[in-house]
This record gives sequence, C-alpha cells and structure tokens, in this order.
Amino acid sequence: MTTTAVRAPRRTVRFWAVELIPQYLLGLATLAFVVTKLNAVRSAAESLQAVAILTAVGVAWLAFSFVVMPWLVRNQVVRVVLSSAVAIGLAWALYANAYDDKKVVERLAGLEARTTSTTAPAATPATTIAPAVPVRVRSAALRGINHRASGTASIVRQPDGAYVVGLEDIDIEPGPDYRVFVVPGNVTRPGDGAIELDKLRGNLGTQFYDVPRGVDPTDGEWTVLVWCRVFAVPIAAAVPA
Repeated sequence: MTTTAVRAPRRTVRFWAVELIPQYLLGLATLAFVVTKLNAVRSAAESLQAVAILTAVGVAWLAFSFVVMPWLVRNQVVRVVLSSAVAIGLAWALYANAYDDKKVVERLAGLEARTTSTTAPAATPATTIAPAVPVRVRSAALRGINHRASGTASIVRQPDGAYVVGLEDIDIEPGPDYRVFVVPGNVTRPGDGAIELDKLRGNLGTQFYDVPRGVDPTDGEWTVLVWCRVFAVPIAAAVPA
C-alpha cells in the first residue's frame, strides 16, 4: 500500500505571509535604525535598564500580535491593517526621537561683553571691582559618549555670584529624554552629588541652565553631563577647567 504526501494548501502559506506583514514593517524599521544608529544601539546594549525596557516592549508586541489581535479581530485583512498601523506607531515612538533635531539658541545678557578689555594707564592705581556682567570661569569641549557630540560646556558666574552652565554651539546626536547634570568629579554617570539642572532644550544651538544656589561647580572638578534618563545611558560630557 502506497501513501501520498499531502501538501499544505497554498492558502495556509498565503495566510501566514499576510499575517506577518506587521512584523516585516517593524523589523525593517528596526534594521534601518540599527544600520544608521549603530553607536546608539551599542550604548543601549550596555545598559540593563535599556535592555529591560526593549525586551518588555518586544514581548508585549509579540503577545499583542499573535494572541490579543487574533482573539479580538477574526477578519484577517482587518487584523493585519490594524496591526500594521500599530507597528508603524510603535516604530515611530521607539526611533523617531533619534532623528529629530531641535535647535534652540539662547543668549545670556552681557556675556559677550567679557571679550572687551581695557588697559588702565600706568599711573592709575590698581582697583579690584566685581564684574557687572556674566563671566566664563571654566570651559571645555563637549565629547560624545557612544553618540556624536560637539560644542563647548562652560561654567558662567553671574554678577550676583550665582552660576550657570552654558552649552554653546552644540551639535548632539538627538534622542529621547535627555537631561543636563552637573556631577562632582570626572565621571560619565550621575552618581553621588549629581544635580539635575533641566531637560536638554535642544540638541543644536546654545542654551544656559541655572545651577542651584549653594552649589559651586568651580570648587574642584565637576562634569557637565548630558544623560538619557529613559535608557540610563550617557550621551555627552565635558569637564570644564
């Protein structure tokens, strides 16, 4: 007695090919991100928080695609269309911030006046007068940490003695939830004594961030740090001197 192998219906093959369209869309978006932002991917891979978040998102997506949607929507065409829309939205939420440049240019009144100097005549007695304009007392080039970054980080002393951190002429690779810190020592993470100044208002341009009263970032070594809070990875740093 001979048996004949039964081939799977082509309809079943087509069913699964169509069902996987949302996976293809999300996969292509992920591949494009990995190729164009490889340094950021490496940085995320070194952070347990980033790995945990991305793993949770991946598991939730698979459960949504293969468990929730088939249970909620019986019609395959409707299900695939809805899942594809969610896949595109998820890709946008995950990756769009990495390409979203925002330029913010601020000016600190009187800061430019520091470049103007006058020489008193020899016969004039030397007199020490507190500057009536903001003065840069420290500065250093901003360096990227697994991300592209350039510009200058400065510590500026105001006439009233308060301090301001200036991020000047910066060009930082964009991303989500960037925060500006000052941290004691030469570091790449916001550890003990770290002070969060504000969210980064723009990854391009020049911005100034107030340092809380009572904090003296000229007393010893301090790091100006740009930190991605959601993924817990450093973006850029400088140690003004």
